[in-house]
Amino acid sequence: MHRYTTTLSSRRALLSTLVALNPDTFAERDSKEDRTGLSREGMAWADPILKPSGSRTAWEGAMREALNEVQAREPTAIVAEESFRAARPGPFSAQWNEKYKGGDCYWSPFMSEGIYMASKIKVEASLSGRRVSESPGLSNLQHVGKQPIEAVRETYNDVDKGPV
Repeated sequence: MHRYTTTLSSRRALLSTLVALNPDTFAERDSKEDRTGLSREGMAWADPILKPSGSRTAWEGAMREALNEVQAREPTAIVAEESFRAARPGPFSAQWNEKYKGGDCYWSPFMSEGIYMASKIKVEASLSGRRVSESPGLSNLQHVGKQPIEAVRETYNDVDKGPV
């Protein structure tokens, strides 16, 4: 297990990063991601931080649209793209930028930073996405000749055998 640290400009950027990293942000229906709205269950973690309100609904809508716009881009491409590091006009479409500019949309400049940082974390930590087919950490245990989960259980059991 590895620990990753980062610094973000604000808690708004942090919230955007967490939404972009969370594999449960979008609901899954019939083994496919439903990107028509954010999952209520997948966003429940944010309730104590950002109470449900009209402003939150607008923020979630903008975040969903932003994530949908960058969906086809690989995290490595997002990390390499300079526009993700610029607050404005940012990496999103002209329509998105026009719809979410100024006034009540004070949080919109932090969305590109959040998506950028989530992509950087995915690249650095080798995260594959919603479904993890093989964890880099577990693949190192396979050389023991056991299934990964058995090797992990054995490793944890060995740790527990130490003096009390």
